[in-house]
Amino acid sequence: MPIDGFPDNEMHCFCMDCHQWHEPAEGRIIALEGDNVANADPINAVSALGRVLSGIGNSKQFICYACIQRRRRRRATIITVLGLAIVVAVIWRTTMT
Repeated sequence: MPIDGFPDNEMHCFCMDCHQWHEPAEGRIIALEGDNVANADPINAVSALGRVLSGIGNSKQFICYACIQRRRRRRATIITVLGLAIVVAVIWRTTMT
């Protein structure tokens, strides 16, 4: 549950996804995806390169559990759709020849 009223910077954490203040027990501090540009996958390398070029050096951020679940569902959906598209393309390609 987000904090109602005025948050205390010493006691509360700011979620970088939903931009709301939470109790520290309502989330966790995680490393950003693709923080290392050299080892990042192509999707996360663009955001990592943007952080490097803009001078944003904070590689860890607080994210509430609701946003973590939303990120996982979004990533699973994207991977599933891309996987199905590849399977359909391969099947279509093999039946056309």
